[in-house]
Amino acid sequence: MRVPRSMAAPLLVLCALFGACESVNRYPEVWEVDEIATDSQRVLWEVTAMSFQKHGFPTGTGLDPSSMVAVSGWRYDLAPFRGKGFRERAHVTYELLEDGRYNVHLRVQHENNMDMVRPLDLSYADWKPAPDNGVEAKLLILRIKSWIGGDFPMQG
Repeated sequence: MRVPRSMAAPLLVLCALFGACESVNRYPEVWEVDEIATDSQRVLWEVTAMSFQKHGFPTGTGLDPSSMVAVSGWRYDLAPFRGKGFRERAHVTYELLEDGRYNVHLRVQHENNMDMVRPLDLSYADWKPAPDNGVEAKLLILRIKSWIGGDFPMQG
């Protein structure tokens, strides 16, 4: 069966759209939100970088104090089975409130390696989005707060 020329262009556009849908992240971003108090923005950024390093996230050039955004490099954990290896990176955004208090929004993005043939070789990795790691995000916020010091709500 042949496709008429008048239908070829719309069919080509539809095929391209369906192919593009595969790369869209189907999982919502999960941001942990908390408040931090510090007298120095420089201390805040040093503690953020140290927290990334302590949790195995490379810092690289993703820390931008002027825009109050920090994005770590990817942290890899490969496994010899399809879908078991993963990579993660942290996203932090600070918002100055008043009197040295900041709102911190932190997310740990998570992707699984779906390569079947060489799952331990990064050059062949096939990264697919997965749900964010909320537990790691909470731990990072707690580490930042503990190094800065400050008020921790008592839970009981």
